[in-house]
Amino acid sequence: MPDRPILTIDSGGSKSDFVLLGDTGKRLARSSAPGTAALHSGLLPVAEFLSLGTERLGVDFKPLMVFCSLGGPNTAEVETALRDIFPAARIVVERESTGRMVLFCAQRHHAAAACLCGTGSVAFGQFAEGAPARLAGGWGPVYGDEGSGGGLGVAALKRILSAVDADEGPSILPGCFPGLTRPKPGCSFAERMAFKDAVNNLTRTAIAAEAPRIAALAASGDVLAMGLLREAAAEIAHLAATVTPPHPWGRRDAVLALGGFFRLGKLFQTLCDEALRTLRPEHHFCYEPFQIIDAACEYALHLSRETDEYID
Repeated sequence: MPDRPILTIDSGGSKSDFVLLGDTGKRLARSSAPGTAALHSGLLPVAEFLSLGTERLGVDFKPLMVFCSLGGPNTAEVETALRDIFPAARIVVERESTGRMVLFCAQRHHAAAACLCGTGSVAFGQFAEGAPARLAGGWGPVYGDEGSGGGLGVAALKRILSAVDADEGPSILPGCFPGLTRPKPGCSFAERMAFKDAVNNLTRTAIAAEAPRIAALAASGDVLAMGLLREAAAEIAHLAATVTPPHPWGRRDAVLALGGFFRLGKLFQTLCDEALRTLRPEHHFCYEPFQIIDAACEYALHLSRETDEYID
């Protein structure tokens, strides 16, 4: 074990990835735990989740630095928890939506922009070398989440609720939300209220987790599911077009497609490509096996080599 390794964390709303790096960038250990990103402090047992991910690395270490890329605004809460766990380490917690981390790593992919789509969604890019980062999306589950697992799950749930109103609930998007017992036609008021309570108790993570089932339905020929996937792809393309210039600058014609939402399969990637071509014909999505945790590791190494204390 190196004397002073670097702990890198990427945390969204559903999952946190932990990677322990040597000073040369070699990956020494990897683990995962529940996500610590939240809309407000106090919503999640952040310290517990961070400790769990650290313990799952399975090694004893004292890091030089801990870098956490965070998908939510509760940065102070996460920073405090990390300082308690690693009091001797330099702690850097940066909101993912600043764009600094991904834009720093995008150069090797000839990208001027990136769409990060998992439980939620955000996109950022640059219009020219050295230009300020442009940001789109990232508004959270109440006002945003377009083109994400959360957004797709909510769209599907809305269709199911409308079908319940029309006494068609069980026939719409079969197999989705298997934990919900859908009311049958002619259900009583009590049955309807029980279903409403069950829906209101769904977590954002549980709603986003329906994305693979919806994608599988679309691949099997379900027209409604295909329509939902097309809408999600169009929303992602809109985010990408918002943060990219009409024409690439230099060789930067790629849009990095990062996050678990893009792993729904070839069908969904094709829909995203088609939607982007209608808005930005000279750009394309890059689906290389380069995930957010990879960007976080590269950026953490960069920060660890800076001589001045990082200031957000």
